[in-house]
Amino acid sequence: MEVFLNMMKTDLGDVKRWLLEAVAKLPKKYSSVLIFDAVTGLRPEEACKSVSLITELAEAGRLGDYFNEQLQMLEHFRHPQLFLRGCKNCYISFVPSRVCELVLREKPKAKGYAVRWALHKSGLSGEIMGLRKLYATTLRDKGIPREVVDLLEGRIGQSIFVRHYYKPDLLKQTREKVLKAIQPLVNEVLAA
Repeated sequence: MEVFLNMMKTDLGDVKRWLLEAVAKLPKKYSSVLIFDAVTGLRPEEACKSVSLITELAEAGRLGDYFNEQLQMLEHFRHPQLFLRGCKNCYISFVPSRVCELVLREKPKAKGYAVRWALHKSGLSGEIMGLRKLYATTLRDKGIPREVVDLLEGRIGQSIFVRHYYKPDLLKQTREKVLKAIQPLVNEVLAA
């Protein structure tokens, strides 16, 4: 019943409107984190860690240690101390090139509490976790298999099928499908 009620009380149209308002009101160092979060499906703290790591590695000339440019994919699994925690993990994220360029230009290094404080100061209530729901639902509504959505959100199922038999399309094909699915959201938030 709790899961059902949670599904019913979340209006993703409200989440998208909230995101667009936040992007318009917040300084770029915070709004770029929210945009990144919305188009990767990461948890808020993971998004903050990820943009900080992108910035640090780019400044050191080692972005390739994290970002696979050919696949437009962040390889979180290469930094287990930051992204693998036992039960809440993130393994990979596909990042549209325009969003990656935004992060590299703005160089945000905000912690989750700082983003929440900036939202509060701007009079924007709202749950950042709604961005994760928006991402996952957008992908699923565009026909991305549930197993791929789960993988991109850091969940690997317990079923025999997932553990031993399921092999998603080649990463390049999966990336193309995911980036195509989130392209309308990317266009909206970057235009805000």
